[in-house]
Amino acid sequence: MSKVSISNPAVACLFSALLVACLVACGNDPYDTGDGSLSYMRADFVEVSTNSSAEAVSAVSDDGKILTLSPAIGADWLTAKDSVYRALLYYNVAEGMDAELVGEATVKPIAVGNVIVPNVINASSGNRVYPVDPVNLESMWMSKNGRYLNLDISVKVGAKDGKIGSQSIGVAYVGSYTGSDGSVVHRLVFAHGQNGVPEYYSSQAYVSIPLYRMPYAVTKADRIEITVNDYDGKVTKTFVVG
Repeated sequence: MSKVSISNPAVACLFSALLVACLVACGNDPYDTGDGSLSYMRADFVEVSTNSSAEAVSAVSDDGKILTLSPAIGADWLTAKDSVYRALLYYNVAEGMDAELVGEATVKPIAVGNVIVPNVINASSGNRVYPVDPVNLESMWMSKNGRYLNLDISVKVGAKDGKIGSQSIGVAYVGSYTGSDGSVVHRLVFAHGQNGVPEYYSSQAYVSIPLYRMPYAVTKADRIEITVNDYDGKVTKTFVVG
């Protein structure tokens, strides 16, 4: 499973709050604040490409926008050169450009946020053990292009002996069945290991489950059923892939 480490929970919570303040429904609408510098700020979930300096230079959004980033932008977590990352991209649309941006465009990036892309393990045989410690589940949704199942969660964090420990996040595939309508339903369980980290603060994280990297073949007619252990109890939802 993917390891998640947050070095400063107070800063992380503040950063999350600022990001939420910058978004309108996950960035589908631009700001309407007059002629100020933030009038055309947007945010989109994207696949971002890096150059030979590990800077983000272009991106493709979940709704098909092809963006050239000018200037290129770096981030501490962007470490691989000439690679593709899942990210949450904040950017300004150029003055005079249609705010309802479609197609291809050159935009000015503001920030690029890390999105967790967890490993998916095959637990359908029943002999794989994985943790299901609770998280706070805010929302889940399918990407418009059907490539990712996205989760907005918060995990509890805190310092122990002056250090912030790592937590584990992953996804377990536990089997498939045929639904009453004849569609194939693939069952997933969200796996989370608190790993002894104290539960003092809440820190937001976005998770994108890559449906193109599953241990089974997925078609657009299939459905994905996912169960998440929330602090208020288990939540199970079903999504159509296509």
